Amino acid sequence: MRPNPLVSIYIPTHNRVERLERALRSVLNQTYENYEILICDDGSTDRTSAWVSELAEDNPKIRYFRNPAPRGACSARNLGIFAARGEFITGLDDDDEFLPERLERLLHVWDDKYAFVCSNFWSKRPGQEPQLYYPPEDCLLTLQQLLIKNVASNQVLTQTSRLQSIGGFKEDVRRLQDWDTWLRLCSRYGGYFYRQRTPLYVLHHDHEIGALRVSRSIPLDVALEELHERNKDMYDEKSSYILTSYARLVRQEFSLKDMWKNTLYKKDTTPLRAYVRQHMNKCQNRVRPILHQTLKNLGLKVD
Repeated sequence: MRPNPLVSIYIPTHNRVERLERALRSVLNQTYENYEILICDDGSTDRTSAWVSELAEDNPKIRYFRNPAPRGACSARNLGIFAARGEFITGLDDDDEFLPERLERLLHVWDDKYAFVCSNFWSKRPGQEPQLYYPPEDCLLTLQQLLIKNVASNQVLTQTSRLQSIGGFKEDVRRLQDWDTWLRLCSRYGGYFYRQRTPLYVLHHDHEIGALRVSRSIPLDVALEELHERNKDMYDEKSSYILTSYARLVRQEFSLKDMWKNTLYKKDTTPLRAYVRQHMNKCQNRVRPILHQTLKNLGLKVD
């Protein structure tokens, strides 16, 4: 790695200029200073265009790209990815923020043998204390682990040429776009990645109630099955079964066979607990309407 490499940071956005201001401030506050900011506007109709254009005139680090009409978050990300000038690249969602040492620390642990590097992060909900998402430990992780769970978080840092070589984000993916992209990166570039224990990112959950989000456009079980189908050449029998049975668990169709095979594969009791919890929920769902009707028949109040 050359000393002091340029890092490109793409920020997709759509009609959320107030949150974008917070995200942008977090980049401008980085301890590492050699970066460019690629604001990728997915057809916003609020004051985003005027605000960013004015900023870009005063700050040469900021570059502005825009889809004339909304095409989705993956399309917006790709605007920045394929215009990036940096040796390295990372992303930031417009409603989240970097912690000040994010770029410096991720570059410090970079090694070409890793497909990418990432970090722990804080998950923050309104009115609640931030929660650390992963256990506080440094991890060398593998493609095999990534096949069954997104253990890479929602943002990574990698070489720009690598992200471009896999085509960036697939624009027809309807959910789990980040997981899909990290899978393709990890599969092509060595099968290993590194996750730093230090939380260097804040994932906010302060979206507007009822707001349409591309990441929630289809049910999770469908998204898991589509992820598996798109990348099935990466999956062996074990990882394939674990992922597809998780989709069945999401829609409460986790069978006795699923429980036993997952217990065998994972070598812990988590699948057993999931199976029991699913059937307890089903029993409660069947009993609840019967109980309500009985109370009504007795003339008792039903909440």
